[in-house]
Formats: sequence, C-alpha cells, structure tokens
Amino acid sequence: MFQIKTDGYAYYGFAIATYLVSVIVYLMTVQQTLSLWDCGEYIACSYTLGVAHPPGNPLFLLIGRIFSLIPLVSDISHRINLLSVLSSAGAATLGYFVLYKLISFFPGHAESPARRWLGYFCAFSGALLFAFSRTNWSNSVEAEVYALAMVFYFALIWLSLRWYETREQNTAPRYFMIISYLGVLSVAVHMTSFLVIPAIFGFAILADEKLRKDPRFWLSGVALFSITVGVGLFFTIVGIWFAVSLFFYLTQRRREWLLALLIASAAIVGYTPHAYVPIRAAEKPTINQNNPDNWERFASYIERKQYGQQSMFSKMFHRRATWVHQLGDFPRIGFGGFLLDQYGMGGAWFLIPALLVVLGLYRLIRYRLIIGVYFLGVLFLGTIALVLYMNFSDGSLMDPLTGLDKLEVRDRDYFFTPGFITFALCIGLGLYALFQWLFELGKQSLSKGTAIGLGLLTLVFPAIALSANFAGNDRSDNYLPYDYAYNYLMSCPQDAILFTNGDNDTFPLWCLQEVYKVRNDVKIANLSLIQTDWYQLQLKHELGVPISFSDAQLQWDSPTNPRPLEPYTDRFMGGRRHQLMAFQDQSTGRLVSVADQMVENIIEANNWEYPLLFANGVPPGIRYDLTGHKVYRGMLVELSQQRTDQKYYKDVTYDLYMNVYQARNLDNPESYRERVATTLIVAGVQMGIEFADHLAREGDTTRALALTNKLIEQYPEFWQSYTRKANFEGYSPAQADSLVTDYLTYLDKLLENNDDNIFYYQYKALSLQYLQRPGEAIEMAERAFELNPVVPVTYHTLLTLYLQNGLRQKAIDISRSYLECNPGDQTALAMLSGQF
Repeated sequence: MFQIKTDGYAYYGFAIATYLVSVIVYLMTVQQTLSLWDCGEYIACSYTLGVAHPPGNPLFLLIGRIFSLIPLVSDISHRINLLSVLSSAGAATLGYFVLYKLISFFPGHAESPARRWLGYFCAFSGALLFAFSRTNWSNSVEAEVYALAMVFYFALIWLSLRWYETREQNTAPRYFMIISYLGVLSVAVHMTSFLVIPAIFGFAILADEKLRKDPRFWLSGVALFSITVGVGLFFTIVGIWFAVSLFFYLTQRRREWLLALLIASAAIVGYTPHAYVPIRAAEKPTINQNNPDNWERFASYIERKQYGQQSMFSKMFHRRATWVHQLGDFPRIGFGGFLLDQYGMGGAWFLIPALLVVLGLYRLIRYRLIIGVYFLGVLFLGTIALVLYMNFSDGSLMDPLTGLDKLEVRDRDYFFTPGFITFALCIGLGLYALFQWLFELGKQSLSKGTAIGLGLLTLVFPAIALSANFAGNDRSDNYLPYDYAYNYLMSCPQDAILFTNGDNDTFPLWCLQEVYKVRNDVKIANLSLIQTDWYQLQLKHELGVPISFSDAQLQWDSPTNPRPLEPYTDRFMGGRRHQLMAFQDQSTGRLVSVADQMVENIIEANNWEYPLLFANGVPPGIRYDLTGHKVYRGMLVELSQQRTDQKYYKDVTYDLYMNVYQARNLDNPESYRERVATTLIVAGVQMGIEFADHLAREGDTTRALALTNKLIEQYPEFWQSYTRKANFEGYSPAQADSLVTDYLTYLDKLLENNDDNIFYYQYKALSLQYLQRPGEAIEMAERAFELNPVVPVTYHTLLTLYLQNGLRQKAIDISRSYLECNPGDQTALAMLSGQF
C-alpha cells in the first residue's frame, strides 16, 4: 500500500515553520479589541455564554469562553481574537500536510530526496499562500468562526487521504468514524466545514469498490447529509440507522455493519455541543437570540427560519442575480472579483496562478486519477458550487416597497474561504508540477541543491501575497468599532432606551456592555430584531423596556408562522383591531412595519419615564406626529417630552464632541479603512459639521470654529470640515483654496493605502470641484463609480457633477445603469423621466 516517505526533521520542520510564520504575521495584525459585524456579538456571547444569532455556533462560543479566561493579554476581545489566530495557523499547517501528501502521489517523488525537498518547499509555499490569502487572513485576526471552521475542513481532507492509504487494512473504518464525528462536530462551528463531506463520500465510493457496492455505506451517507436539511430529520434518520446498525451488528457481527454503526454513533456524539443552545437559552442570558429553549424553537433556530422559510436548496433554483454578476467582478457578490483580489496577483498577472492551478490538477489527475478528481471536486465545491448554493442578490430583483432581495449589505467573500485557500494549495501543487514537467522535458535529474534553489524561488508567491494583503488586513491599530460603540453609549442619558438598526450599531454596543461593562444602564432595542416575538418578549420581561402589548398580542402562533395569537386595538386606525403584523397604510401608501408599531407602543407605554433615543433617526413609518419632539443629543436623536424649537441639546452635544467622544488612530493616513468603517466615520463627523453650522447660524462662531478644528484633528479625512473652517475663519478665496489643496495632499496619502475606498475618491472629486477643477473632479467620481456602481454615494456624486458641468447625456446613461440593480431609486427614475 502506498505510504509517504519523508526526510524526518525536514518534513516536520517545514510544518512547524508554516505554523510559526503564520502565527507571527497574524499576531502582528490581530485586532486588539472588537471588530465590526458579528465579532462583537460572538465576543459578548463567548464571554457571557450567551446565545448568538442562528444557528448559534455553540462550539465556537464554548472554546471562545475558554480563551476569554486565559490571561495571555489584558483585553478580553483580544484574547478571543487569538482563537482565530491560532486556529488559522493550524489550518494552514494542515494545508501543508495535505498539499505534501498530494505532491507525494507524483511518480518518482518517494525515491528522490531532491524531489522530496522540492515538495517540502512547494507545500510550504502553498500553505503560506493559503495563510496570506486576503479573505482567510481577514478571518484570522478577529473573532469570527471561519478560521476554526477551516481547521475542521482540512483535518477532514487529511483524514480522507489517510483512509485512502490504509483502505485495505482493518484499521480503515476508524477513519470514517473520525470523519463522521468531526464532520458533524464542525457544524457547531460553522456549516462551511461540512461542505467537504460530499466530496469525501464521492472519493470513498470511487476509491473502494466494496463501499461503492455496499448499500449500508450509501445509507450512512444519506444519514449524514440529512443534517443539511433539518435537525428533526437528522435525529430521526440517524437514530433509526443507529438502531438498525446496532441490531444487525449484534446479530451478524459483520464488518460492514460495524462501519455503519460507527458512522451513526459518531454523528450522534458529534452533534452534542448543540445541547448548549437550549440549556443556555433556558437560563435567559442577556443575549439570547430566538430564545430556543424548547424543541420547536430550537429546530427553527438551527434551521435559520428567522431568515426565511424557504430552504437554501430551494432558493438556489431561483436565481437572485445574473450569472455574470455572481461569477464575475460585481460589488459585494462577484466571486471572480474576490478571487482576483486574493493573492496580490490581480489583472493579467492572475493568469500565472490560474495556469499553475490547471497544470497541477491536470498532472495530479493524470498520475492518480481518483485523487486528482477528488481534489478537483473539493475545489469545485468551495467555488462554483458555493456560488450556486449561496445565490447572492445583486439588487436587480429588489421589491421597492419591501426592499427584499436588495444588494448584499457587505462583501460576501468570506463564504468562499474554502475555495480561496484550496485554490492557494493548488498553486503550490502547480509549482511542483511545473518543475517536474520542465525536468522531464529536459530529461535531466534534479539535484538536492537545485531543488532547494527552486524551492526558495517558490516563496515569491506567498511573499507577494504577504506584501499586497498586509495593510488591508492589519487590524492592530483599529479601535473604531470600540470607540464608535463607546460614543453611542456615552451619548445616552442615564437609564435611556436606545433604538438601533442593524449589526454594526448593535453588536459592538452589546460587547461594550457585556464584556467591558460600559453603560449597562442603557437598554438596547434593535429595530431589526424587534420584529420577532421572542425579542419583543425579552425586551418586555427581561430587559425592562416598557411595552403595553399583552404577551398574547406579541407571541406568534409558532416560530414559523409570524401571526400573533391575539389582535390589538390600533389607535391610529380609529380603534380597529388587527394583529401586530406589517401592513400598507391605505391613506399614505406607506408600509407600516412591525418595528414601527412596536416603537409607537413603547413611546406610549413609556410615558416619558425613560429617555428615548435613536441611533439613525426616528423611523419614517412612525405614525405619531413627532414634529418638534426630535432633538439631537450628540450623534443620537432624542425624543423631547415637550415640543421645542431647538434642534440640538447644544451644551451636551458640544461637550460630547469636544470632551467625551473617542477617535483613536483615525488621524493616521496609513491605517487601512474599509468601506463600512469609513461610513461610520462619515456619519459621526457629518453630524458634527452640521452641528457646527447650527452654532454658526446662531452666532456662536467661536464654538463652531473650535468644534470644526476638533473634528479636523480627530477625523482629518472628511472634506467638508475644511470648507467649513475656511468659512468660519473668514478666509479669502485664495486662503480657502490653499487649505483645501493641503487637504488633498493628506487625501492622497489615504488613497495610497486605501486605493479601493470609494469614499476617498468621492471626497477628492468634491474637493476638486470646489477648487473649480471639474475635469479632474469628474475623473475621480468616475473612478469611484467604476469601483462600485451600485451604491448611492458613487451614483449621486457622479450624477451631480455631470449635471453641474452640463453633461446631461452621461447623467442619463449612469442613471440607467444604476437602476439595473437599484430599481426603486427615485432620483434615477426622475432623471430618466426628464424631471431633472
């Protein structure tokens, strides 16, 4: 039977080097506190053993809790981020072992020490390229699930190759038992890891005729795959198969029944971490998403019914975007664009790694057909198959009323992590295949010295990726998520209720409250979650938010049927009774959401006992006449009990901006700013500029100027701060132009490190237009639109510049293009209808 031959210390030495190099780079770039999106929630739930959003990732949270207790560093979030650091380095090391095993299948490899050394270098190179690929690196330096998921992913691949080597030995069944256990266990981290199981099953039936003809093995595969359909079906099928296998093994004592029994038993044991979910939910932790404390809610939670009743398998047959957008280079969803960004070799240069992948797989298939087809299948599942399965939306099918199927809210590259890192390993495989092919053509033997020299040459590839991706993945100086959440919480008066909207204005706040114990008196009410009955009941009974709806008026008929048990009397509809569900107001034609109705009820039930504030303004669907009741308090909007003419709590707002708000490292042009982070920065500084304008209009130019200077000091990247400063200082046109010209120099430094950030091109365009340089301004705005032609900021900026400079036909052309993925945009519709 085939076995790998190694040179002992060298083989394991390269593995250790893979781990150490990866760890060192990750430690240099790891986030020191919390990150945006899910990270704040995962950190808070790990620290408090809460219940995170569906499907819960319980194993990740349990391991995260252990890391939170180890005093490697002082900051709790930093500790949990280290889980990703160590996991991802481990995954890259497993990638090294997998790649070397694939290389060892090439003919003549085992007999030639020189080829073995070349194999070590190529495996090392591919593993480091795996480690430093853009998306994987991003996952490796923050508290996300994908780094740990990839450990399982490549452990499963390695185990399958080990089975292949020993498939005719009596010990072979144990590999399937371990694969079954780890495959199901990995689901408690993230479903991505299970993606490789179909490939392993196909590999097994191709490689072993006995298994191919054994119906027991096929039924075991069906039992395992049922986990992707539903938890109830999984328990039913696996439970029955376990009982049947046990019975026939005890009565027949046949090896085939033992294999089926081991697979079923391991699957059941592997699912046990999910018991964490109902156990913790029953204890009512502060973060308890979906409250899955009974079987019905647990099943709904695991199957992610909160995000829609239709299964992912059903959805994939109804395309939500064009094939060109999903497979090409389209903002936020395009797989091809993400792939081009991975290894620092984009554009025409990407042809080099692409050809290496083709060559490596071709020669592997040529030499070991089954192994080559298997790994090609692994690559296919992590790339094209995932594109089909995830079926991301480009916004072209968006319903203008409900906003369903709008463009994805952020880059979805992280879902394709298995494909990107498998592709990286295939580049290493291709390097070995290329060298072998060249020596075959020349009919020359390979010396050890030449092998080492060529091996060192292969390290150019990970070096390029390291250089290209370092700045974009360096989170070591990023404190924005913490400071952003801190500023929001500190804006609130004592015992306030703060309405937030989505992940980024909620999860960081949860993290600060639960982990850092900042302003626990503030009650957070998320307007996305508030449309679910479980969250409404949590707010009412556990978080102390005043709600006058009865429990029966809130509680749904079932987790999958969002119709409350009893109706309520709607005072805004003349006392009509209806269920707490979204409806279209016939008088206005506007959709009144569940969130709107809940906010109305809280306003009324609160009766001004607690301060009510909103993170992103009062929702427009609220039917209360709040004219004169909305007053800005720093970056938040507070409802005033009495009608008032004042727009701001001026003294409080001024003190917050001048003395309270934190903005660490936002004056550093070398710090990487991805688009969402820039959006958050803009939101805060824009509101500060508007407040400065308000002070100036009231004649308080001293404080207006002081505030503007403070904003420039903390947030020097925003263009309007400079034009306001020139205005408040009474600069002459020449002085103002000089100030903005100096700002452009700073902006160019930002663009050096953030050349894909659309906001900085937009700022440059607007600044150049201010300096009356319209040609250059339009060029910058077109560059921003080219980078991302589907977000409002690029479209509206370019549209305005076209119209200001008399380029009407171009304005019409981009409006038509923009509408393809934003069919409800009123500005674009008005432009095409001739209303501009």
